[in-house]
Amino acid sequence: MMNTSQIDYIINDEIRYIDSVFEYKTVRVYKGLWRYQTICVKEVENNDKLDNELLILSKCIHPKIVQFIGMKKDEFKTSIMFEYMENGNLKEYLKNNVIPENQKYKIMKDIVIGLHYLHNRQPNIVLHRDLKPENILVNKHGEVKIADFGISKLVNISSCHNYKGHSGEQGTYIWMAPEVVNHEPYNYLCDIYSLGLIIYYIWTGKVPFTETNMSTIQIMFAKINQDISVNIDNNTKLNDLIQWCTMFEKDKRPKTSDILKKLSEL
Repeated sequence: MMNTSQIDYIINDEIRYIDSVFEYKTVRVYKGLWRYQTICVKEVENNDKLDNELLILSKCIHPKIVQFIGMKKDEFKTSIMFEYMENGNLKEYLKNNVIPENQKYKIMKDIVIGLHYLHNRQPNIVLHRDLKPENILVNKHGEVKIADFGISKLVNISSCHNYKGHSGEQGTYIWMAPEVVNHEPYNYLCDIYSLGLIIYYIWTGKVPFTETNMSTIQIMFAKINQDISVNIDNNTKLNDLIQWCTMFEKDKRPKTSDILKKLSEL
């Protein structure tokens, strides 16, 4: 069997740009039209991390992962094409809609299923390393999928429990596991910590720790000293799940299969 190479997902025909979705630093995201299909186009200034992102995107094929379509590259920028997710990211979706409890459970389960795929690929699993509401997208049916693999990492499944060899401070501080913040060795269980905080966000609409009125630096310090936690009022079972996912001792956090079993019991 031939391996996937860049030439397999290079797109040379024209993309019609319909609307600008947002801009952030060196990234611009557009709604576009390609071969009569509405798509999302992410324009990124060329950098030395792009090949890694494209490699991971080309290998992640799953219903709970935003579908990668292809890319165009010129001297200065690369345009990466994805399926169009009509309702934007999870942060905006929860902010602009009243979500019933049964759909919140469905959202949680979809995220965990997507993460279960990433953590159980063969021969290489994927560490997402930047799991947060902004990197979870929602389509017109209210279904969620994991996106943005810009700082993700492929790790051979035979060494996926090994904590060594990963760079620290990868991700967004609020959602980041303590061991990553503290430049300690880590593995795929750092994504489980982020997942626990996302579950809290889905049910409360609050960004974790912000009610403490601490600065980002103070939150980072509290995390690495095990002095911080999040709780949902009047929901013991969800609180237990969140506390399990966000345990300071990383080896005590659940795997995705454990979480899916727990969700079926809730």
